[in-house]
Amino acid sequence: SFANLSNDETNKNIKFFPIEYKGHASRYNEGLYSNLEEAINDITNIITLNNINDDYIILGNSMGAILAFCVCINMKRLDLKLPKCLLLFSSLYC
Repeated sequence: SFANLSNDETNKNIKFFPIEYKGHASRYNEGLYSNLEEAINDITNIITLNNINDDYIILGNSMGAILAFCVCINMKRLDLKLPKCLLLFSSLYC
């Protein structure tokens, strides 16, 4: 898991910052998103509020890949600092 990577001595210069969606983990008591736009704005705000000054990447898997892509478009529209790299991946289940 990404939590294990952040504790690995070889990754000591890398900061991992997982984003928790409303209704999940520590945000379990918050209501779920009503639509995609609400999720995009929430994630954009989380990134913005953390004042990321260093280069960073955004990684998205499955539905998170769609959200990550849309968040980057939103950040560009708002003229915010964009990630150095956007990694998107998913699996096709048959």
